[in-house]
Amino acid sequence: AAAAASKPAVASAVAAPAATTSATRGRWSQENTYALGPEGCEHKFRDKATLLDKDRHNSVMATVGKLNAGLIPAEVGYCIMFSLTRQQYFLLWRSDKEQEAFMRLDIRDTGEQLHWTPSLAKPLGPKGSEHRFQGRALLLDTK
Repeated sequence: AAAAASKPAVASAVAAPAATTSATRGRWSQENTYALGPEGCEHKFRDKATLLDKDRHNSVMATVGKLNAGLIPAEVGYCIMFSLTRQQYFLLWRSDKEQEAFMRLDIRDTGEQLHWTPSLAKPLGPKGSEHRFQGRALLLDTK
């Protein structure tokens, strides 16, 4: 069904009455999710996307089903929800909105493995300031 909905884009665009416009849009899917982080990472997405009510929408699978059924309004084609079982915030997007969602949230990692480079390293302070990041980052080398 998902392949059929996205396949005839030209035919749907030509004969798209108002009632079937939503059918020509992309589909929501469990594969169209991105883990943003645990509670406390809200600054990553605050004012960038709609955050669904944690008490009502806390299962990715159930939320995707409700989005596809039109039971949750998400006009822009992406939203954020908190997964109770994973204890993580997730970005969910419609198949036609991935690039827009990633750009809006400034996400550059699209599943490709990132390699470490010296340009990714940032100084945290001089020797003796380890207490500033103790428990937050792993100290690998003090030399």
